[in-house]
Amino acid sequence: MEDLGKAKYALGIRIVQETDCISLLQDKFINQILEEFNLTNAKPMTEPLPGNIKDLRNPMEEQPQKVPFNYWLSIGLLQDQI
Repeated sequence: MEDLGKAKYALGIRIVQETDCISLLQDKFINQILEEFNLTNAKPMTEPLPGNIKDLRNPMEEQPQKVPFNYWLSIGLLQDQI
C-alpha cells in the first residue's frame, strides 16, 4: 500500500482540502446539467421574486416562441445539489 497524496476526486465529487476545512464540490456535475439544458449563459439568482410581484410582462409585446424545456427534470437533478 502506498500514499497517493491528497484526494482530489471521489465518486464525481471534487475534494478541496485546506488547513482548516475540507470542501466537497459538485460543480462539474452542475455544469453538465446546465449544458444539457442550454443554460450555460444563464445568470444566477440570489433569491426568487417575492410572491406579491404582479406579472411583469407587457401585454402589448408579442410573446416569444416557447422552446420545449423539461423544467421539472432540471429542478430534480439540481435539488440534491443544494
